[in-house]
Amino acid sequence: MTHTGTQTYHVLNNFPQDIMQEIMQVWKDQNWKEVKEVVPDKFWHYVLEKDHPLKRRFDFMDAIEYYEVAPGFKNSPHLDRGRWCAINIPIEVDTENSFFHCGKYLWLGHYKLDPSKNDGNSYLHAAGEKGPKGFFLWDDDLMEKYNLEQPVLFNSKVPHGGDNVAATTNRVIASIGCTRYTYDQIINIIPPEWF
Repeated sequence: MTHTGTQTYHVLNNFPQDIMQEIMQVWKDQNWKEVKEVVPDKFWHYVLEKDHPLKRRFDFMDAIEYYEVAPGFKNSPHLDRGRWCAINIPIEVDTENSFFHCGKYLWLGHYKLDPSKNDGNSYLHAAGEKGPKGFFLWDDDLMEKYNLEQPVLFNSKVPHGGDNVAATTNRVIASIGCTRYTYDQIINIIPPEWF
C-alpha cells in the first residue's frame, strides 16, 4: 500500500473509478434534500438524503455532501465540528489554481488560533459538535497543500480548508464525512486498495 500525504491526510490514488463516476453523476443530477447558500454568491453546501443510494458505497461513513465555492474564495484553516474525518473528492477543480490544505501535525498546540474568527460562530452554518473546534491562522511552515487531482482522506480535527482564490472557475467537491470513527480508525477500515 503506497501512502501519499502526511500523517494527517492520505491521497487515495486508486479510488475506484466506478464510484467516482457515480459521485459525479449525483452532482449532474442536482437532486438535493437541501441547498444552503453559506456565503451569498460565494459558497454553497448541497445535502443528500441520508438514505441516498450512493450511501451504500460508504457504509463506514455517515454523510455525503457537496461543496461549491466561487473563484476568489477560501476556507481558512479550521476544524470540523460534526465529524472526525472525511474523504474529499474532486468534481470540478482547477488543479493548477486551487488547492486543499491540511496541517502537518496532529497536536493542535502547533497552530495559532485566529482571534478574529473564534469569538462568535464563524462556521456560517449549523452542525453537531464532536471534539475540538476552531479557526486557525495560516502558517506556510505548518500546512501541506494538495491540488486534489485525486480524492484525499483527511483528519478533520487538524486545521484544514480549501483555497480557490486564484481560480477562474467554481470549485466543486464531494465530501464524505465520518462521525462514528476517528481518522486513525477509518484509515484501517477503508479498503487498502484505494490507497
